[in-house]
Amino acid sequence: MGANATPMLTLPAPTSTSSNVGYAVSNNQAAFLSSGYPNPFGRSNFWRANQEKLDRCFAKTVADEEKEAERKEEEKRNKILKEEEERKEEWRKERERLEAEITDRLDKRMEEKNSCRLKEKGSDDVALKEELEKIRKENEKLRSVLTSGDGVDGTTNVSKLQVELAFFRRQVLAKRVMEDDVFAMKKEIDQLRTSALARGSFQSELDSLRSEVSRLKIQGVKDREQVELWKREALRPGNKRGSVAIETPEVSNMDLLGPDGRTI
Repeated sequence: MGANATPMLTLPAPTSTSSNVGYAVSNNQAAFLSSGYPNPFGRSNFWRANQEKLDRCFAKTVADEEKEAERKEEEKRNKILKEEEERKEEWRKERERLEAEITDRLDKRMEEKNSCRLKEKGSDDVALKEELEKIRKENEKLRSVLTSGDGVDGTTNVSKLQVELAFFRRQVLAKRVMEDDVFAMKKEIDQLRTSALARGSFQSELDSLRSEVSRLKIQGVKDREQVELWKREALRPGNKRGSVAIETPEVSNMDLLGPDGRTI
């Protein structure tokens, strides 16, 4: 030690730890800067200065997410409506197919009935001509016998009357059979019309039910959108209200208890 050196015990003691802390921070800064990384200590007011830009970026992100959600919901609704239209088109084609099938069946049935009737009519005409020819011959024979004066017993006249009576009975029976066939055809046509009307009423009820289901689906989507919007507004970091308002429950009809457990 020299003659002018001051002893270490005579140096004043540090009054606080601020100088040491600053020295440590300065050493840390120097070590960080020497490592080659950018200095973050000069941007201490970065977040405060750029808060407005960050808020705008966050609002833009939230708006984009909302638009994307709305687009997806719109696509979903369009898909549901498209499926409903496709189902309606299928029902319409099925109804047209059934109507065409019923019409074909009725036409075929009418053709069969008409062909059978025409055949029966043709056979009846032939039989009628034969019967008329036979009756004419018998009448000529009877006329010749009466004009000639030959004796003829009563059994011949009775048999001829019986033949004529049987012929007229056959005609009446054929007419009744034809009327029964016509009545059966009318009854079948009425039944087919009734079934077609019942199917049409069922189709209208089904369409009304589908419309109601679609309306409820759309209402549910709107309600979910409102709930999600409310949640996003309540949880948004920049919410100025600070908390969600909750209504106080109604206590007008409830008994209030005091500290001692008695009713107030």
